[in-house]
Amino acid sequence: MTARRLLALALLPILALTVAHSHAVELDAPKKHAAAARLEGTLTLDGKLDEPAWQKAPEHTGFENPLGQANRAPIPEDAQTHFRVLYDDAHLYFGIRCNEPKMDELTLEAARHQHDAAMWSDDDVEIFLDPVGDRLEYYQFATNAEGTQADLYMIERGNTAKANWSSDWQAEVFHGPDYWSVEVAIPFAAFHMRPSTRWSDTWGFSISRTRTPDPRFYSQYSPAKGYHDVVNYGTLGPIEVDRARYTIAAGDPSFRLEAAQEGYRVFSSVLLENRGEAAFGGTLSMAMKADGSAPVQAPVELAPQSSARIDLPPATVAEKGRHAAIIKLDSAANCPVLISRCDEWLDYVPVSIHVTAPNYRNCIYATQRLDAITGRVTLGLPEEQVKGMTVRVSLTSAVCPPRSVEVAVEGTQVGFELPATDLPVGEYVLRAELLRPLDGGKFEPVEEQEARFRVLPPAPVVEARVDDQGTLLINGSPVFIRGWYGSMAYCVSAASFPQAQLPHSTNFMMGSSEFEQMDLGLYTLNGITRFIDEAKAKLDAPIDAELKAKLREAVARTWHSRNVIGYYISDEPECRGLSPRFLKSLYEFMAQEDPYRFCMIVSRAPATYMDACDVMCPHPYLTPQQYEDGRREFGNDLRHIHNVISEAAGANDGSKAIWSMPQTFTYGGLHGVHPSFSESRWFTFTSIANGAQGIVPFIFSGFWGHYENRVAMNAVFEELTLLAPAWTARDTITEALCDNPGVDVTARYYRPESAVRGHTFIVAANQSYEQATAMITVPVLARSGNRRLLVIRESRVVPVVDGAFTDTFAGLGVHVYTTLEVLPHLQTLEELEREIATALAQPGEAGNLLATGTVRWSIGEPGRTFQSDFDLADGRADAAGWMPVYEDRTQCPIIFEKPVTFRRVVVDSPTIKSAELDAWVDGDWKTIHRWEEQYLYRFEYQGEPVTTDRIRIRPLSFREGYGSWVYPEITELGVYE
Repeated sequence: MTARRLLALALLPILALTVAHSHAVELDAPKKHAAAARLEGTLTLDGKLDEPAWQKAPEHTGFENPLGQANRAPIPEDAQTHFRVLYDDAHLYFGIRCNEPKMDELTLEAARHQHDAAMWSDDDVEIFLDPVGDRLEYYQFATNAEGTQADLYMIERGNTAKANWSSDWQAEVFHGPDYWSVEVAIPFAAFHMRPSTRWSDTWGFSISRTRTPDPRFYSQYSPAKGYHDVVNYGTLGPIEVDRARYTIAAGDPSFRLEAAQEGYRVFSSVLLENRGEAAFGGTLSMAMKADGSAPVQAPVELAPQSSARIDLPPATVAEKGRHAAIIKLDSAANCPVLISRCDEWLDYVPVSIHVTAPNYRNCIYATQRLDAITGRVTLGLPEEQVKGMTVRVSLTSAVCPPRSVEVAVEGTQVGFELPATDLPVGEYVLRAELLRPLDGGKFEPVEEQEARFRVLPPAPVVEARVDDQGTLLINGSPVFIRGWYGSMAYCVSAASFPQAQLPHSTNFMMGSSEFEQMDLGLYTLNGITRFIDEAKAKLDAPIDAELKAKLREAVARTWHSRNVIGYYISDEPECRGLSPRFLKSLYEFMAQEDPYRFCMIVSRAPATYMDACDVMCPHPYLTPQQYEDGRREFGNDLRHIHNVISEAAGANDGSKAIWSMPQTFTYGGLHGVHPSFSESRWFTFTSIANGAQGIVPFIFSGFWGHYENRVAMNAVFEELTLLAPAWTARDTITEALCDNPGVDVTARYYRPESAVRGHTFIVAANQSYEQATAMITVPVLARSGNRRLLVIRESRVVPVVDGAFTDTFAGLGVHVYTTLEVLPHLQTLEELEREIATALAQPGEAGNLLATGTVRWSIGEPGRTFQSDFDLADGRADAAGWMPVYEDRTQCPIIFEKPVTFRRVVVDSPTIKSAELDAWVDGDWKTIHRWEEQYLYRFEYQGEPVTTDRIRIRPLSFREGYGSWVYPEITELGVYE
């Protein structure tokens, strides 16, 4: 269902986007309960809420701003929300009234009545339901004030949307003079993602409203930290239904178009699973939401605990394109037990060509040596119709004689091979023809398809492509990317050197400056996201001439840049609601304009956008959380890295590279929300263990902002450098088995061409916070006669017996094993952790109120990212500090929880040349001192005591010589009694 993941974050207001960093923390605030009543009588869904049945359900109100929001003022009654809940044997009903004194100012920008339209900026209500009640997964139903609907199924506590779920439900809206109201009916048959036997009588529940007229409100009935903070949802109940009725689940349907006399026939099948203890009999039906299309149905018989794919008779549609299919399963008693919706692009391609060698962009590069062009032709016609025909594949060009091959058709997939030796540089046409045999050995063309094919001259300055094993090749040589999102200017100024140094072995930075590219030798990308009109990008249409002109200019500027190896197409397109078809069109254009550089996308929905790039960076969100009892946990499910990388791998046709870009920090400087040494090592090697062939963490500002992470990533990049030859050489993946499913493992056997013997490298990562023991079996160890393994950075040896060994893993523990007998000098894990502990144990400067631990403070409004637990006052004027990438750059306001008295202020800054020091006195700001380049990188004030609950530093001018991108950076701050 290609459109599903576009809503993964699109339905969230900007406020809720921060929830992924914090929603694993359970708040002390009480969770509200909403009472549901059984329906007595009937309802007419028209949005008016005027049936007597609604009056028999308890009314709920008192919506509040989400917790943690700076403005927690009560929402006035004229903008309040009221709701009631009813249910019967088949449906759950919500009646919602949204008071609104400014009805003429409602925002309704989502495409009218387009299912799953991006409505995050509209006036809307959103219902969140967790039938199981364990707060791990939930359903979301949203409707705006115009009745446009969207739905999602979220896993991993709200971090990821499952692409294979959508449903058919009703929402009818009514507009009154000073309110709008909506009636919603959700069938219980929609809740089939988890077994109904696990449903509770009390469901996890939240209902939220986005109000856009000034003043804007994001509100919730039971306030959490945001709309998707499932851990802190309230509850709904009792909901007492026959759970045994809803034991059938549906998997992904499949569709195939076939040309008909008028329009097209739609052949479909649905995978059904009976999770119940009783046999099931009933009828499966499918209705295409298209004019003139009649429903089709098929009988279903399922044994207990069984599954089967059910073929449906062909439906009809008049045109190709995006169509909605409503799938419904009724029991023998004609009761609906499963309802699902699928929005699918249905296309009819009678003949298509897929080239497997060369694997990349239908191009042969100057650094390649290829004997044959291989691939397959896929036939979109029925198998019985094409059997006995012939497929002819030909390669033609003005620069050489044609080459062709004919293959007898035995099925709808036809392999082919053409000789590729001595092909001159030039443009070619690869043509596939489906031929029907005639008398006399002749053939009649039935269908054909052409594809562009190129033999390229040497690259002007750089050739960066992906081989058939997902390895990045730069000028023909394999490279394992070890780099970062952003650039140094993104989070630290050049003025902070030499303290701000790159991690050891960094070879890539997505947004490097020319200085970073040339002087530091970094590879980088040209970001073209700034050229994209997102309003156009949300439409399912190809790129237009205006964008093509801008992209041609970008290619021209990049053409002779040696260190620019690719183009950055999109950052989290699912969050922005960008169309996969639009981005695929953009990607295809860029591949034609510049065949020598790859295109990359960063996404939490990698399968959706895989066809629109060469390099996919799955983007798991895993910000750590620090608990008061000392526990630390990531803010999302530990399997998230595994899930998104596996999803990308499953969608890879053999022409893409899969890297990993974990986001494991929150903008700002809190110790608790940046990864520790062990956490940094865990997310890196978990990515590697699951198949990532490049690591580009989105933790860049954390690297310079936090000493522990800086040491950790230096160490991790050193280890990746050691492993890189084994990970980039061809055919090194070797079998590795683990008896503990909670430990991810991968292995490589690498023997350089000139070496007499090879060596094995194994990465294993514990996907649990608890200690784990695992037996790992790597057959190549037995074949090679290996009897022991060295554990990198641990100064220990693990015995191997018949290719197997057993080891113990700490919570989030990682072990990297090798059969090498001699290792380069690397600090041990114990030495690194001792180095970190020694540095962090250094106390802040005596008397600094910001470093005492007893004075609570924040930069900006409380609840923002810079708070008391922050390196800004750790006594070291290193690269850690305040740099307002996304905050107000005109001032640095320090707000104290209670008034304090100070006499002295010290500010360390490599970029600020002059500034004012203000204090909040008698309800207004008062300037108490002005600094004019007092000392090198340091300002000091000492004077009469001032009592206040807030001060601010206002930068007035900046030092020169650090480029155009300069921020008012503060690396250390002291406020003294």
